[in-house]
Amino acid sequence: MGVVGIAIPAHVFESGGLEAAVETVDRDLYPADKYPYGQWDYQRFYELEFEKATKWFESDSRAILRVFYTKGDPSGIGKPAATATTVRDGGWRGGGEKPDPAWKQIPSSAMCIDEELYEELVTAMETTGWYGADAWYMNHARNKEYFEDKAENEGFLHMPTLFIEGKYDHTCSTGNSTFADAQRKYCTDLTEVRIACGHWIPQEKPAEVNAAIARWLVQSCTSHWPGFWSAGYVTNKARPGK
Repeated sequence: MGVVGIAIPAHVFESGGLEAAVETVDRDLYPADKYPYGQWDYQRFYELEFEKATKWFESDSRAILRVFYTKGDPSGIGKPAATATTVRDGGWRGGGEKPDPAWKQIPSSAMCIDEELYEELVTAMETTGWYGADAWYMNHARNKEYFEDKAENEGFLHMPTLFIEGKYDHTCSTGNSTFADAQRKYCTDLTEVRIACGHWIPQEKPAEVNAAIARWLVQSCTSHWPGFWSAGYVTNKARPGK
């Protein structure tokens, strides 16, 4: 058995909730007096203004999904994430009453999904609404309670574990914070890979993700990999001198 995690490291939100995530914030980049919740400020906004946040998303799913699925931007490294001022602004992305309609003009080349999938997502979210997706952010206490009551092995994962991070994922970055430290403690056979992309890693860099998983399977999951290897096996290539 092995397990792969992508974008968000284990043993933060599910075991400690928003408070645990805030403890991992890089306070050089996010001074506490200016950014009390760091890049996780948007999650605090859900707790304070859930209905307002949900209504904002539902007011223009087409614009929201187009801007959310843009590719990672390396120019954001070392700068506060756009999610860090949500409470102060009174809402997402500057606190406007509705999403910026100009986002619907973002070109396909800037997105990490194709137009067909984009249209499917728009249809799905306009059909179901955003309540279910947003409600996850209201469940930190219940998630923590469930983890404390149900986690096996005191939360430790002893099977081979692979974590894939997006280098340009400025909200879930593990490169300039302690966000992944708990995972490193509780995953005792951990491999970490960083891919140059944003948050939607499999969508933006599918070949790199598949390559990372394939290499990890061979190197770290040897006892579970279907085996037909034998020591000293030589392929049927022409040998020297023949």
